[in-house]
Amino acid sequence: METLQSFFDCNLQLKHCAQQLNIHRHTLTYRLNKIRELTGYDPQYFEDAVLLKMACTLRTLQTMKAI
Repeated sequence: METLQSFFDCNLQLKHCAQQLNIHRHTLTYRLNKIRELTGYDPQYFEDAVLLKMACTLRTLQTMKAI
């Protein structure tokens, strides 16, 4: 979740996101590919990224509601 949220916060920019997470760009690409494998949605593809962003937002709202 942290990787995905950071990727969105960096406007889907790999280099900037990797710097923010303090990881190598290839590590970020590996993580994004793993997200694609697990969810079936590719965070580097705009339409899939929108759906993933909405899912993250809903998860955050549910967590806030539980508090």
